[in-house]
Amino acid sequence: MTLFRLSDSDQTIDLAQWLDRGIVVAVILASAVALSLNVADPDLWGHVQYGRDALHHGLSATTTYS
Repeated sequence: MTLFRLSDSDQTIDLAQWLDRGIVVAVILASAVALSLNVADPDLWGHVQYGRDALHHGLSATTTYS
């Protein structure tokens, strides 16, 4: 099945080839969107502070931030 025939030459553009390429591009774009999520840890600065305290005072035997 052809999509259309070019008037300047005998080349035809195949509809199935266009659809195959479109599906591949759609899958690649969907994968890129799904894999590009960047979610930061909501308690990032808490973890930084816990690490600073552990380096400065050593590991405590009890919980200090609960």
